[in-house]
Amino acid sequence: THLRAHETGRNLVCRLLLEKKNQLAVLYPNTNGDRVLRISNLALQVSDQVANIFRSADADAIALSLLRKHGTNLASLPGKTIRDQLTQSVVNILYAYRDKCASSSAPGQLILPESLKLLPLYVYSFLNKPALRTKPLTQADQRIYEVIKCCDRSVTFYLGYLYPKIYALHNFDSPTIYPNPNERPGDVLDEEGRVIIPSNTPARQDRIEADGVYLFDDSEYLRLYVFPPDANSSQGIQTAAAQLFGLESPDDILSISSLPSLPESDLNVRVNNVVEQIRKWKNFAYQSVRVEYVERPSANPDILGMLVEDEIVENDSYTDYLCSIHKLIQQKYQ
Repeated sequence: THLRAHETGRNLVCRLLLEKKNQLAVLYPNTNGDRVLRISNLALQVSDQVANIFRSADADAIALSLLRKHGTNLASLPGKTIRDQLTQSVVNILYAYRDKCASSSAPGQLILPESLKLLPLYVYSFLNKPALRTKPLTQADQRIYEVIKCCDRSVTFYLGYLYPKIYALHNFDSPTIYPNPNERPGDVLDEEGRVIIPSNTPARQDRIEADGVYLFDDSEYLRLYVFPPDANSSQGIQTAAAQLFGLESPDDILSISSLPSLPESDLNVRVNNVVEQIRKWKNFAYQSVRVEYVERPSANPDILGMLVEDEIVENDSYTDYLCSIHKLIQQKYQ
């Protein structure tokens, strides 16, 4: 394979013959203009037991491989054909597992291998992205952009795009704590000097509080959404946005446009630490923070597109999609 350029973060998918050892050789010029050769050797376990293959399967790599295999045909095949091909690929994989590894299970039960439990979710999320979404209609240039992202982005980037991470910034009661290798003066950390990250919120609308402050990470941008308080809001949530943006009252929140640095605000410093920590995890382009005031999640199409477990504009919900996969698996036994 010949490439004119290969930038940091770009990812290649290779389908190899089943062998015990594989070797990858890359010939490229370094920064000094010298042509050098880099060789990578992989020693892979080989097994003739189907159960062992499924046990060691990588759902992330399989999902991205399927999306590239079928998604790149969008220019030559109808979107419905690609949707059917992707779903059929998932059905074939799960049927093989059920037939070879779980044949004694009850026929009315959908069996997913432990290593591939997220595979249907990844494919379902891709089916509802602009590249393949049937309603609302997507412009051609947006579809092409989606295909380009599918072709050359890394596994880390694309899986974060398929299932965005959502952090409730008004709630640090149940945090996930990460080491902070570059502690700065003024950082608000725990007693051991580690960054405090709020726990992830499931990508469902019923888990989004209508009066909260949330950070959505879809690998492209960090989107900070502020929802207005209502009569039933707790005082803590009502004042969280005011503390975060340095406002005198929650009513001034309509004037926000960016995330300021306010060392005197404990919450603001914590949120900035969270943003910086998320950026450190990523090995691709810098993620800017987009701040937006939203009256309700259902009124914003970007938010609805990231709540991937919900039903999206006349498409089936994720639960309905799993039921359709189960039905197709049962049909293969007939």
